[in-house]
Amino acid sequence: MTTAKEQRRGRRILVIEDEDDMRTLMRDLLDLAGYDVELAADGQEGIERIEAEAPDLVLLDLLMPRVDGWGVLERLRGRREPPPVIVLTGTGDPETLARCLDEGAALAFGKPLAFGELLNACEALTLRRVRKASSDGGA
Repeated sequence: MTTAKEQRRGRRILVIEDEDDMRTLMRDLLDLAGYDVELAADGQEGIERIEAEAPDLVLLDLLMPRVDGWGVLERLRGRREPPPVIVLTGTGDPETLARCLDEGAALAFGKPLAFGELLNACEALTLRRVRKASSDGGA
């Protein structure tokens, strides 16, 4: 019988975050939970990785150099089947969080994060994407 952690292997999460410490913390947390994790230090690098690797989920900071999180969300809206996005922002006011959802994010959390809640959201969104791919014949 496989464990939940083993079942998560192969589910790819891209973390787009400009702060080194936060990016490392997210990588370690998600890796420990069993996810395959990729990192991007800004929105431009994140867009390039999304186009090259098609992750199952994106964790996205809003305030970053080059291309910010708003720019990433705008680019994803133009894709046929964009990955779900969870926005993580230090600007956790209700207006910003609502705008994130209006701009296409599946969920939005203010920082500091409740890691248990974030992991539950990652599980639900990646599982839904894996099930959808399976029902579409792996497409």
